[in-house]
Amino acid sequence: MVKNYLFLLLSLLITTSTKCTGGSNDKTMSIIQAVEKATNDWMKMDGVEGVAQSKSGEEDSIMVLVSKPVSEMEKLLPKNYQGYPVELMFTGQIDIEQEGVQEE
Repeated sequence: MVKNYLFLLLSLLITTSTKCTGGSNDKTMSIIQAVEKATNDWMKMDGVEGVAQSKSGEEDSIMVLVSKPVSEMEKLLPKNYQGYPVELMFTGQIDIEQEGVQEE
């Protein structure tokens, strides 16, 4: 029983110290700057339909809209970018049509 509590306590300490030291989770820029940079980097990729600012719980995150299976795109995109979590959402291909706009 004591071993279980000790193991749990050590697990919590390791997790907390990893989060505090940051590693790849260090935010190097604002969320707006990160989304702009990610947009420039990722919109060129086949299967990426859009990049947006989002929330993961209380934390800012980057949402990537994809037209290929999420499992395939997860291999191409990072889990964290500039310190922000990256979330993928399958949307299928997005075609934008402008209604009511006449070309002269």
